[in-house]
Amino acid sequence: MTNEAILYRTHIFNPIVRREIERLRAEAVDCSHWVVGYLKDDAAVPDTPESNSRLYRRADLTALPYPKKIAAVDWSNTEGHNDLPVLAFYRENPDYDHYWIIEYDVRYTGHWGELFRELRTSQAAFLGTTLQDHDENPRWWWWPGLVNTPNSSLQRVRCFTPFCRLSNAALAAVDKWYREGGSGHYELVWPGVCKTNGWPIEDIGGWGRYTPERWRGKHYVNTPLKAEPVARHLRVQARVQGRLGQRERSEARARPNAVASGQRLSRPIGSPG
Repeated sequence: MTNEAILYRTHIFNPIVRREIERLRAEAVDCSHWVVGYLKDDAAVPDTPESNSRLYRRADLTALPYPKKIAAVDWSNTEGHNDLPVLAFYRENPDYDHYWIIEYDVRYTGHWGELFRELRTSQAAFLGTTLQDHDENPRWWWWPGLVNTPNSSLQRVRCFTPFCRLSNAALAAVDKWYREGGSGHYELVWPGVCKTNGWPIEDIGGWGRYTPERWRGKHYVNTPLKAEPVARHLRVQARVQGRLGQRERSEARARPNAVASGQRLSRPIGSPG
């Protein structure tokens, strides 16, 4: 048994989501499994919530000691601040070595347990997808939302996080950075805090500068080619039923013939991030 937590992030509980939760728990038996999410005040609590569920309301999250982060949240659309339930969970459960984050619309064509075992060979503080420095994608919509603390200016690197892993030290540092007055989209803050602290960050696939040689072209396919203010298309599927969608104000396009062999992660971009 590892000392790792898998946080399945969802606010939806339907047969498809429950099936994916059951599959994940059956294939990754050496981790602690939790369902974590944010429920709006008018949303009903599921009739049959999953075991080990932690569903937060606005009052729970506004109680977090993150003054500028909380002030920036639009509670009708929390995009960019969906790390708050993760951080609330971390503060309640601060003793895991690693925290895996999986969004409810992510699918994997292989065996989850085998994927985790492979990725555990990395000692990186942060594992994610589509890592890019500012110079690679200066028109990414969320750069201007970064608010640095009086004590720390983040190195600017962004990512895409429907599937990722953070170390205990990484989440502790993010928690500290928000407490000290930092704010911004979490897909910038998470890798930025790690890089600023001098900790390794790695991309689990693709062909970017943060992808280790052993993972180039593996696990997902997404080669950002040019910056655009609207619509990122991400192809992250090979042998999987799925759809391509759009995510607002993003930048990347997939290279159409870049699908390598092997199992793939899949996540439609149209889902809330």
